[in-house]
Amino acid sequence: LLRRASCVSPARSTGASELLNEARYDADRGLNQAAAELLRKAALQEPRNIEIQRLLGDVEYRLENYKAAEAAYLAVLAVDPTNREVYNRLGGVYAAQDHVDEAIAAFRKSLPSKEGFANLVAAYADEGKLGELEGEIELEETRYPFDPSNHYNLAVVYKAEQKYDAAIAQLGYALDRNERFIDAHNLLGTIYGEQGRYEDAIAQYKFALGIDARYSFAWLNWGVEMINEGQYKAAIEKIQHAISL
Repeated sequence: LLRRASCVSPARSTGASELLNEARYDADRGLNQAAAELLRKAALQEPRNIEIQRLLGDVEYRLENYKAAEAAYLAVLAVDPTNREVYNRLGGVYAAQDHVDEAIAAFRKSLPSKEGFANLVAAYADEGKLGELEGEIELEETRYPFDPSNHYNLAVVYKAEQKYDAAIAQLGYALDRNERFIDAHNLLGTIYGEQGRYEDAIAQYKFALGIDARYSFAWLNWGVEMINEGQYKAAIEKIQHAISL
């Protein structure tokens, strides 16, 4: 009798997109090591895939594998050299290693990202060089006085230096030019909060939420001010709402 040989199908290799989806699932649940292993495999298959490399950078950063995170973010920038979000993340990698000059350079390339500018200010503050940044931003504000963002940026620097009156004045100029500048209302609220003017701060957060009810920073900061006032139950409600957005 003739016997037919059984056919054994080769094991199907998992594609890069499937690996990416699995890694996202793991990363969302804090399983960063598992996510990193999946993403490393995916990156071998598609080394120029921005989504894979960006997420790989994120999980390597959380694992404190800073060199691997840097390599992943640089792989993104090799494909998309104008990606401000990734420059901001790369700056965070350098800052975590106390590579201040590299961090500042990366944060600068992330501008005008709000997060990137905040990180730039923090990097200068860590070096005790806020005065240098203040001079630079003041010059920019003088050149373009009708741009609300320049006044806002200068206010951020002044706040970091605890020059509250100067910061409030700059935010006043910004809001004169754009009354619905939601970040300016929020920043003004945080300054009032640091001055102990909690009700004035809350009024600014309420104004911001009137512009965008899903603006989580205002909900969170409102909760902080209520803690300062001793209204703990109401504060928890505000903070939990911010987290849910």
